[in-house]
Amino acid sequence: MNYLNTIESAFICFPFIAFLFTIPFMIHEYRKYGSIPKLRIAIIYSFILYLMCAYFLVILPLPDRKLVALLTTPRVQLIPFSFIKDIIERLNFSSATLFIKSLPNFALLQALFNICLVIPFGIYLHYYFKQDMKHTVLYSFLLSLFFELTQLSGLYFIYPRGYRLFDVDDLMLNTLGGFIGYGIANILSKKLPSREDIDAYAIKKGQHVSFIRRALSFCIDIPFFVFIALIDDFNLYQTNDFIRLLVAVVIYYGIFMSFTHGKTIGCYLTGLKVAKKDGKDASFPHYFIRYFIFYFVFMLTPYYIMWINSSFEGALGFLLTLCTIIYYIYVVIHTIHFVATGKEFWYEKYSNTKLISVSKEQKKSKWFLLYF
Repeated sequence: MNYLNTIESAFICFPFIAFLFTIPFMIHEYRKYGSIPKLRIAIIYSFILYLMCAYFLVILPLPDRKLVALLTTPRVQLIPFSFIKDIIERLNFSSATLFIKSLPNFALLQALFNICLVIPFGIYLHYYFKQDMKHTVLYSFLLSLFFELTQLSGLYFIYPRGYRLFDVDDLMLNTLGGFIGYGIANILSKKLPSREDIDAYAIKKGQHVSFIRRALSFCIDIPFFVFIALIDDFNLYQTNDFIRLLVAVVIYYGIFMSFTHGKTIGCYLTGLKVAKKDGKDASFPHYFIRYFIFYFVFMLTPYYIMWINSSFEGALGFLLTLCTIIYYIYVVIHTIHFVATGKEFWYEKYSNTKLISVSKEQKKSKWFLLYF
C-alpha cells in the first residue's frame, strides 16, 4: 500500500469520524459563540482529516500478525542523526551528474517525509490554536512520540511486537517539521483572518438564532420530553395520549423552564433562552402557550386530520387526506420562509416569546462593552 492508498483510506474513514464529532462540536460552538462560521468548520474538519491521514501513514499497511511474530529486525534506533549517515552512504560522489542523480534516494526522501508529516500540525497549532513557538515545538514532539510509541508497542500490543522501527531521528525530524510549520503560520496569518477575527464574527453572527441551532436544541429536548410523556408506561399514572402530552408540556416546558429562567436542556447546551419579545424573562404562561401551540397545533395537526380520516371513506376521506398534504406543504413553506428571512414562527407570535442567544462569549463581550 503506497502513500496515496493510505491517504485514500483516511478519506474513506473520515465521514464516520466527522459524524461522531459533529454534534459535540456544534454544541460547543453554539454554547460558546452562538454560531459556527464556515471558515472555522473548514479549519477544524481539515485538521481532523490531516490527523487521520498522518496516523494512517504511521500504522498502515497492517501486516499479518503471524508474520510480525517471526520478525527479527531491530525494534528501536536510538543513535541521533543516523539518517545523515544513511543519506551520505547512498550518494555517488564520483561525478556531479551521478551525485545529482543519487540525491533522491530513499533515506533522503524518508527524512523529508518525516519533516513534511508534521508541518501542517505546526501550522494549525500556531495559526488557529494560538500556540507560541515553545508549545508548538513541544506538542509537535509529543505527537511524534505518540506515533513512535504506537509503532514500538505494536499498535498498542495488538501485535506481539512492533512491526515498524522506533527511530529517534523520526522524533527530531517530526519536531523540526512542527517548527517549520510554526514559521509558515506566521506568513499565512498575514493573509488569513486571525482567530480573534473568526471568534468576533461568530459572536456577531450568533446574535441571530439560526434554524439549525433551533433544530439541534429541539432534537436534544425530544428524548427528555418523550420520557416524561411515557411515564405512564411505568404505571405512575393512567391516562390517554392527549393528557400525557399535555402533562409533559406542563412539566418540561412550563414548570422546568420557569425554574431555569427560560432554558430547556437543549437550550442550555446550545446557548439559547426563551424570553419575551422585549428581551425580558418570560413566565410560566408564556412557556406553556408557546409549546402548547407548537406541539398541539403546529406538530399534531396532521395527526388529528389522519385520525378523523380513519373514520371516513370516499370523498370526505380524500378531502381530509388532501388537507393533510396541504398542511405539510404549508409547514415546509413556513419553515423555508423563516430560514430565508429570519422572521418569527407563528407559535412565537401568539405566545409573545422568542429565542435569544446567551452564548458564553457573547455575554463576555457585552460585559466588556459595559465596562468601557
